[in-house]
Amino acid sequence: MPTRDPWKAEAGLIGRWVGTKRKPGEYGPEITKRFIDLCFAEYKPSLEWPGVSFGWMRKWMGRNLQRAVNELKAEQQRAERNEGVDNTWF
Repeated sequence: MPTRDPWKAEAGLIGRWVGTKRKPGEYGPEITKRFIDLCFAEYKPSLEWPGVSFGWMRKWMGRNLQRAVNELKAEQQRAERNEGVDNTWF
């Protein structure tokens, strides 16, 4: 009976989100990093669950994905709005 390597499973999940050399990911590195940062900021370790995996974050903290996407879009829109502003007088 083959055993499943948990590290390979995690790498596969992250690779699908971020992308690989051959194939672009679902969300890209910026959104994935922001999602992970939001999850770590929200997570409170306990004796029973001292740490989390990416798979766990994806399943139980998936609500942070939409938040990460919205934050990145808002930043991009701000940057586009400020693109033509002359900063020399600031």
